[in-house]
Amino acid sequence: MFIDAELEVKVEYKKAETLYRKNQLGLPGIFILVLVLLFAYRDYEAPSQLIVWAIVVMVTALGQWLLTQSFFKDKETVPAHVWMQRLSFFSFILALMIGLSAWLFFEPENLQQTFIVAVLLIGSTFGSVIFAASYFPIHVAWSVPLALPFSVSLMSGNSEQAVLGALFIFVGLPVSLLLGWVMSKEYATALQLRFEKDVLLEHLQAQRDEADKANQDKTQFLAAASHDLRQPHQALGLFVEALDHMETEPKKKEILSKTKQAFQAMSSLLDQLLDISKLDSANIEADKQNILLQPLLHQVVMEHMGEAEKKDIELRLRATRAVVFTDVSMLTRIVSNLVTNAIRYTQSGGVLVGVRKKDGQLWLHVWDTGCGIADDQMDYIFKEFTQLDNAERDREKGLGLGLAIVQRLLNILNVDLSVTSKLGQGSCFSVQLEPAQADGQAVKAVRNHHEQDISGLDLLVIDDDTIALESIRTLLDVWGCNTHVFPSLEACLTYLAAAKDCPDAIIADYRLRSQQTGIAAIEGIRTFCKQPIPALIVTGDTDAKRMDEAQKHDIPLLHKPVNPQALKAFLADVKTKKL
Repeated sequence: MFIDAELEVKVEYKKAETLYRKNQLGLPGIFILVLVLLFAYRDYEAPSQLIVWAIVVMVTALGQWLLTQSFFKDKETVPAHVWMQRLSFFSFILALMIGLSAWLFFEPENLQQTFIVAVLLIGSTFGSVIFAASYFPIHVAWSVPLALPFSVSLMSGNSEQAVLGALFIFVGLPVSLLLGWVMSKEYATALQLRFEKDVLLEHLQAQRDEADKANQDKTQFLAAASHDLRQPHQALGLFVEALDHMETEPKKKEILSKTKQAFQAMSSLLDQLLDISKLDSANIEADKQNILLQPLLHQVVMEHMGEAEKKDIELRLRATRAVVFTDVSMLTRIVSNLVTNAIRYTQSGGVLVGVRKKDGQLWLHVWDTGCGIADDQMDYIFKEFTQLDNAERDREKGLGLGLAIVQRLLNILNVDLSVTSKLGQGSCFSVQLEPAQADGQAVKAVRNHHEQDISGLDLLVIDDDTIALESIRTLLDVWGCNTHVFPSLEACLTYLAAAKDCPDAIIADYRLRSQQTGIAAIEGIRTFCKQPIPALIVTGDTDAKRMDEAQKHDIPLLHKPVNPQALKAFLADVKTKKL
């Protein structure tokens, strides 16, 4: 145990508070005690003396009651030990006057009187063991002057019973004092432990708050840095995609292919880091709907087929007609991460994706014939930056965030994940799927826009970053779109006023110059054109507030670096609706 000066003061005041709180019942208790003693001494030859005695006792008890009221009103103005000494003094005076009543008015030969007085005084003596547990001196101040005069009076009697009663009190008083001392020690220890626990809890809370603040600082740093990181990353990705469509010379095409692979690896690492930050900091909610599961699984498998072929392993999908209620993007990311993980740890054999019903529940399984997972590492694999076979930190194997992201997404979807594995034989990751809603209509979760023609679309792009503007214009031009780029809403409106024609769609960065936002720019263009032009927000800001704000204005949002196929999918929808 430890105790410092501040803690000791708190302990002492708590002792005093406990003592005075119990003493609030002292005045009515003394009143009842005096009435019973007056009844016991009713045959005393000088009743006036009894009355004077009773009045003095009650006045003293009233003074003690007023002291109690003063304590609860001004306790912080006087040290705790002084308050306890004052109460001990009043208790001593009261006990002495009550005890002296046995000396003054007691008749040892009166058995009825002896019984009443003995029960009262002995009961009060032992009762103070509990009453004064928080402060042993007050127990002494009450018990000794209360019991000794009665014992002496009994000893003066001639009856054998009186002498035995006196001996009993002489023996009982030390026992009472011993019990009071033990209880006061135990109370002091318990009280000290309680305050030490409170101090420890305060320290733990302070450390937790400090850790939370550090985590928030980290999250804010990542959120702030992500916007600056995503801007050049976005531009580089779009330039690479544009070059991939333009280049035909085999040698340059090969170099470009390797460049694209390196860029995609870098994108994957950056996305994982920023996704962890976003999932930890943002209040993300699932946007669930009924979806046909087969198209979603087919797309994920097709996207990972190249990885499997490079390792000469088989990646198969077992067809399903299941319809489930889920968030399309979240489930796609979960399945993609699980398949990536399965391929990474499988050196021979293959990976199988399929859906089964078990005990009335629908489960999505990803089986592999990989190295397996030891039982003591089952929980470890879901921790950040954890890879079981990457001691050399090969970045081509990722950062070890895939399963950590899966765990967070499953928590948002509120569904279970189970893992079974045998070392040297493989593993199976199983995700529980929520059944389709009876009143909902199933939709096809994915559509293939890779080869769809979006040429001829008239597009406005607003971004205050020159490189970002140039990169997206280059890619859109390659796709055959008529692209007009502007650094601000004002420049865009000037162009529209001269062109006297409205675009098919608007693509705007969220953060623009002069504290302007892309959403405000889109609304400004819509107001100018007097029509709800389809629009898309692109941003490197992962704050959930950006998503909420975009949803309120019915504007889809993509995070930088924008996947070119996601951008093309948006424009393909625009063209489909236009036709």
